[in-house]
Amino acid sequence: IRAVPPIPGGLPWLGNWLQFRADRLGVQDAAARTGPIARMQMGPIPIYVITDAELAREVLVEPPGAFTRSPALEIMKPLLGEGLLTADGEPHRKHRKLLAPAFAPKRLAAYAEVMVDETLRQLGGWLPGQHIDLSREMMEMTLAIAGKTMFGADVRGDARDVAHAIDLGMRAHSRAVASPLRLPYEWPLPRHIQMRRAAGTLDSIVFRLIAEGRARGTDRGDVLSILLLARDDEDGTGLSDRQIRDEVMTLLLAGHETTANALTWTWYELARDPRTYEVLRAE
Repeated sequence: IRAVPPIPGGLPWLGNWLQFRADRLGVQDAAARTGPIARMQMGPIPIYVITDAELAREVLVEPPGAFTRSPALEIMKPLLGEGLLTADGEPHRKHRKLLAPAFAPKRLAAYAEVMVDETLRQLGGWLPGQHIDLSREMMEMTLAIAGKTMFGADVRGDARDVAHAIDLGMRAHSRAVASPLRLPYEWPLPRHIQMRRAAGTLDSIVFRLIAEGRARGTDRGDVLSILLLARDDEDGTGLSDRQIRDEVMTLLLAGHETTANALTWTWYELARDPRTYEVLRAE
């Protein structure tokens, strides 16, 4: 591990902490240029950044149990709970197995149809010459897609509350990551209060959708239906509302906020490169 090259610019005791606070994308870019695996220091804590697909697979997939989740993910547990992103060991193995049917090829094909339909619906609300907030539009569209594929429900009416809560949670997480102090979540710090508010807003929406799904009791082709009907092969038990909430919250953040940001930056980069934009438009 000591042979892993460090990201340039670190300082004694502080490491790359000041760089990270000032320009996170710059630090990530420096990591990518340093090597397929690079080391940054957040004070005394070493963080390893992998930018090679095969190395990432080795860490995430092979061999099982060789690596464990970082304690840094504890920061996200108030929002994500014990979902796939934060769980480790046997809980992770069990929940991954229960979630697998939701991503079978047949299901994914149906999700693709939803994605096309919701994209066309979003485009239908735009007028020629109109000025739009592309980030907000992408947030609304990806939430609509996530709502249909995960809950089988139209959640466009919740878009503003969800976007605000996720933004609040991400800002709280960013402040926690950038802080040199790791204080218990029970402490009434501003970032902890923000995270509680974000989790409370999202919980009210997600638990409402879970209750509606349990009342229906049928498989409507969405992820929530699979989670509600899933049973463990060994003991026949299903998932509690809280366990389902944690998995749904993880998928919601993965399929909504990150995707919307990726799309927004894609359009930004295409606007800076007219030739590539024209190739894409022709295709």
